[in-house]
Amino acid sequence: MLVALYTSRVVLNVLGVTDFGIYNLVGGVMAMLSFLNNSMSAATQRFINFERASNDLKKINVIFNLSLKNHFLIAFLVLILGETIGLWFLNYKLVIPSERIFAANMVYQFSLLSTFFDILRLPYGAVILAFEKMSFYAFLGIVETVNKILIIIALLTVENIDHLILYALLYFISSFLNNILFYVYCNKYFREFIQLTKVSDKAKNKELLSFSGWTIFGQLSAIGANQGLSMMLNIFYGVIINAAIGIASQINNAVFGFISNFQIAFQPQIVQSFANQQYSRTRELTLNTSRFSFYLMAIISVPILFFTTNLLQLWLGDIIPGNAVSFTQIILFCSLLESLGGPYWMAIAAIGNMRKYNIIITIIEYATLPIAWLLIKNGYSIALVFSTKITISFLMQTVRFVLVNKELQFGSKILLQYFKQITLVFLFVFSAFYFGNNNHPISIWSMFYYMFLIEVIFILYIIILGTTREERKLGYNFLKNKLNF
Repeated sequence: MLVALYTSRVVLNVLGVTDFGIYNLVGGVMAMLSFLNNSMSAATQRFINFERASNDLKKINVIFNLSLKNHFLIAFLVLILGETIGLWFLNYKLVIPSERIFAANMVYQFSLLSTFFDILRLPYGAVILAFEKMSFYAFLGIVETVNKILIIIALLTVENIDHLILYALLYFISSFLNNILFYVYCNKYFREFIQLTKVSDKAKNKELLSFSGWTIFGQLSAIGANQGLSMMLNIFYGVIINAAIGIASQINNAVFGFISNFQIAFQPQIVQSFANQQYSRTRELTLNTSRFSFYLMAIISVPILFFTTNLLQLWLGDIIPGNAVSFTQIILFCSLLESLGGPYWMAIAAIGNMRKYNIIITIIEYATLPIAWLLIKNGYSIALVFSTKITISFLMQTVRFVLVNKELQFGSKILLQYFKQITLVFLFVFSAFYFGNNNHPISIWSMFYYMFLIEVIFILYIIILGTTREERKLGYNFLKNKLNF
C-alpha cells in the first residue's frame, strides 16, 4: 500500500498532470470493455467454490475447463470490441490534447493486451482462491511491489523516450509476468484440477452462463457509476479533471485493496458453508466480515480524512490537481460503504439468486449518470456532482442488505447489535472528516503525532463500542497465546 502511494507520486511528477490524466482515462475505457470478463469471473469463482465444498475432483475440473473455454471467447470478444468501438470512442469522443493522441493510442493498445491476458488468467485464480492458498497472493503482492519499484527506476533513468508510452509498456510486461506466475503455480500444485480436457456438459455451462448473464447487469452499473462518470466529467471539463480522479483513485485503490484482500479470505468459506447447508455459519461469516471490513477501512480512512490536504501536499508537493482533495474524501466515503456491502454480494453469489439482485442494483447505480448530468447542466460544483456517488452507494448497500436478509434471516437481536456498532464507528469517522484540519498548515511531525493519537483513540473506541465481550475475550486470549504471557 505504501509503495503504491509513493510510486503514484513519482509517476505524477514524471508524466505530468495531463499525461497522468490520459493514463487514467484510457484505463476507464478498458474497464468498460472488461465487463463481460468480470461477470464470467464472478461465476467461475462461485461455482468452483461451490464444487470445492464437495471436494469432487471431476466436478472442479469440469467447471475449470468450461470456464477457461468461456474466458477464451470473452478475451477475443473484448479484443474485437476494443479494436473497433473502444478505439473509435477513444479517438473521437474523449477530450485528449491533439499532440498526445498517438501516445494515448499506444497506452490503449498495451492496456488492451494486458486485459486480454488477464481474462485468460482468471480461472486459474479461481482455483487458487477456492483452495484458500492465500500465501500465493501474499507472494504475488510482493512481486507486484518489486515490479512497481523497477518501473519507477526505469521512468527516472531512461531518457529520450515518451514516458507515458514507456510506463504503459512496462506495466504490460509486469502484468504478463504475473499471469505466468498464476499458470506455473496452478500447474505445480493443482495439476489434477486444471487438466485440459474436452468437456461438453451443456447443462452446467448453461448454468454458468445464466449466472454470468445476470451478473453482467451489476458490472455494467458499476462501470456506469465509476468510469462513465469520469468520462462525462472529461467531456465537460477536460483531461485535468481525470488527473484529480486518478489521484483520488490511487489512494482509494491502495487503501481498499487492503480491505479487498481481507474479504477475499472469507469468500470461499461463505460459499462453501452455504453449499454445505451450514446456514448459521453463513450468517455469522457474512455479518462479521462486513463489520470488521468496515472497521479496517475506517481505521485507515480516519487519518486520511482528517488531514486530506496536508497528506496530499506531503505526498505530491505542489502538483495537486484541482478537486483532488474533495474527490479523495468522497471516494473514501463510498469505499467505507462498499466495505460493508462486499460480504453481502458474496452471500448473494453463494445463494445464486442473481436475477432480482442485479436488476435492482443496476437501476440504482445507473442513476448516477442522469443525476450527475442534471447537476452539471444546472451549474452545480464539480465536487457536488461527484458526491452523488455517496448517495447512490448508500442506497446500494441498503438494498444489498435487505435482499440478503430476506434469504438468510439474520434475526432482529443480531441486527440491532450490528447496526448499533456500525453507527457508533461511523459517527467517529464522520467527525474526523467534519472537524479535520484540511485547510490549515501543520508541520509534518505534528501531523504524524496527531495521526498516531487519533488512531490509538479510535482503535480503543472500536474495541470498547464496536465489539462484543466474547470477541474482546477471544482477542485477548489470542494475544496472550502469541506473546506467551
